[in-house]
Amino acid sequence: MRRLVESFFVLAIAILMLKDTTACQGHDHNCVGSHESQANCCDGLYCHKPVSTWAEGKCYYGMPHSGQGGHQKTHGSEGGLSGGLLSADQFRRTMEACESSSQPDQYPRVLKAIQLAGITSKEELAMFLANIYHESATLRYVSELNPEAGYSGGVAYKGRGYIQLTHDYNYRDASIGMYGDDRLVKNPELVEKDLDVAWAVTAWFWKARVKPTLNLADFDSSVKAINSRELYGYSEQLARRKRYHSAIKNILVS
Repeated sequence: MRRLVESFFVLAIAILMLKDTTACQGHDHNCVGSHESQANCCDGLYCHKPVSTWAEGKCYYGMPHSGQGGHQKTHGSEGGLSGGLLSADQFRRTMEACESSSQPDQYPRVLKAIQLAGITSKEELAMFLANIYHESATLRYVSELNPEAGYSGGVAYKGRGYIQLTHDYNYRDASIGMYGDDRLVKNPELVEKDLDVAWAVTAWFWKARVKPTLNLADFDSSVKAINSRELYGYSEQLARRKRYHSAIKNILVS
């Protein structure tokens, strides 16, 4: 009887250990798997690791780069990502309502960005889309056209991404938050040359910089986190953001 109890105890411990090793790993937790695959990271996180294939990596936000190997956890359909918040038809209508033609090729990327940004309500999604549509001229531009002087680190750190990441310290924070290294500081052009990176940076900024102070009842709270100057004298730009927000919210929430 004692031997049976001991065997049962050992089996229980083994099951608990197996459960622990198969559970997904959160942000900044160790991961085991190929570089920039989802490996054993939780949804929205990817395993970033040194060149050495044997080394453990860390789970960070950021999409795998196209053509760099690894694999991405599949969801069977776009509805498995964030299609429940934004249908393809709604995406088209929001673009048209904000003075642009539809860009259907961007729809899957938008869905992935929604997931990475941790957006779970249509009210927040309306704010997110209104701001990125304004910042990128409704997804037409991924790089600032007329960069201002005075950016920390120089003009190399001009606005990029669909939310216009600027200043070397923001590039550094985004790079560390997404990849655990300074690749975006060393090569800031990645944010405009690789659309997956551009969207990942956009999602990172929203989750790290906007969400902590976001008030879903106050659209200005999102603007304050992105470009507070518009709240104090840039009435035309602020009016456009609010116009976009109203149009998008009517499509998503009404």
